[in-house]
Amino acid sequence: MDKVSPDFLPFQFLSQSINWRKSPVVSPETNVSLPTANFFLDNTTVFATLNVVPHNNFNILTALTSTSSSTGHPVTTPTKGHVSHSSYTFPGGTNKTGVTVPSDPLIATKVLCISFEGRLGNQLFQYASLLGIALKTKRIPVYLGKTILSDVLRNTSLIDESSRYADRCKDVFLMEEGCCKFFTEYFKLNSSRDYRIGEYLQSWRYFNEHEVEVRHALTFKDTIVSQARQTVDSLRQKFNRTLTGIHVRRGDYLTYGYKTAPVEYLLHAMNYVRKKFRDVVFVVSSDDLEWCRQQLANESDVTLLQRQSSPAVDMMILASLDHMIMTVGSYGWWASFLNRGITVYYRDFVDPDTYLSTRFNPNGTDYYRPDWISLS
Repeated sequence: MDKVSPDFLPFQFLSQSINWRKSPVVSPETNVSLPTANFFLDNTTVFATLNVVPHNNFNILTALTSTSSSTGHPVTTPTKGHVSHSSYTFPGGTNKTGVTVPSDPLIATKVLCISFEGRLGNQLFQYASLLGIALKTKRIPVYLGKTILSDVLRNTSLIDESSRYADRCKDVFLMEEGCCKFFTEYFKLNSSRDYRIGEYLQSWRYFNEHEVEVRHALTFKDTIVSQARQTVDSLRQKFNRTLTGIHVRRGDYLTYGYKTAPVEYLLHAMNYVRKKFRDVVFVVSSDDLEWCRQQLANESDVTLLQRQSSPAVDMMILASLDHMIMTVGSYGWWASFLNRGITVYYRDFVDPDTYLSTRFNPNGTDYYRPDWISLS
């Protein structure tokens, strides 16, 4: 195999079935038995396990349930989550999974608002976290401002319908303590008031309880999936090995003086993956490919991924590989979250006693998922 290759190394989407649960579970909120969820990436009809509430004439089901097909399956299949405990019901008392639920659903009347800020990674956090908090607190999620997610997500009904409630987002603004800390007050909101919150909400804890719904809502557009599939297929054909994505963020982190991951971390993480899976090829995506080329020049199992037509396509490519190694930043975080394999992250992502360190809790436990592997 050649050393660092600039070619696109396409990989094929995995079609193994993924078992969330081996037996039915009971929702503690509804005392309803939820069915076993086996999801396939190919030719499978997918429905989120949830009951639907008409949110004051706003039907959250339109954004949280849809079907997949062979031409547009959700690549973001929930593989690391659990069956959630939603209690949203159809007015008729039955949801799409066939589970009988109470016919007197709780009607949400209060709104929870956020303004989109930043690029793809930041906006995915804002979308997912607000949705998770809204489901937890039984509120209408309202998204304000322009967003690139309209060009990324297959179903943007929640975003599209938000304009109906925008005038109610001027009541109370409750600011988070830090971009990447879990703010418990968001789960204790006054039920008689509307709220606007923000501004980044970068913690998995906000949507962990409703991860099934969130992952389903994050289904990417079919055109993005198709473009990613071409690269994935090509990678699989060229390398019959375990494909591990590496996302290296440097550019703007260098500009703002944030800490970037050194090559020593990358080599450590790569060795960890090699020992665990043996025959591995590393697919590197970065905003500084020249630095990666120079630093990894002696690694014969590395290939560089040239930028595709959009950041969303690149993210879907990384998400569809077997495993992920991330460095810093929300873009790599989401590529890792959507990936079905293991994730290795950079433990020393901030310098102590800096402003950035105050934005995270110790060791970043609110930011990085507990099932991810930290290395330095």
